Amino acid sequence: MSSTVPAPLHTEPENGPLQAVLWDMDGTIVDTEPYWIQAEKDLVHSYGGSWTDADAEMMIGQALTFSAGLLQNAGVPLGIREIIDRLIGAVVEQVRRNVPGVPAHGSCSRSWRQPAPRVSW
Repeated sequence: MSSTVPAPLHTEPENGPLQAVLWDMDGTIVDTEPYWIQAEKDLVHSYGGSWTDADAEMMIGQALTFSAGLLQNAGVPLGIREIIDRLIGAVVEQVRRNVPGVPAHGSCSRSWRQPAPRVSW
């Protein structure tokens, strides 16, 4: 009985090294959840409202449109789109200062060959 050996997996495209990396922000490569929670708290507090850790936990995994509605209910007098834009802007700003890696995946970025691929948020 003969067996077929599968072809090896390629670590880079046939046309050359990686050109870019798309970060998955749901906790598989980076952990931005604390940044989202801080952005929510800051936004609600800026309008005199109250935002607890329990409130923030309710929003984890929810669509941004749903989350924006909860923030409106907490006293943020902005439209859904503006709330979403402000949250995303606050999180992006925090990520620019510090990329919160997930420890189990730290070796992933070390395995890239030089030059490092372009990173975009």
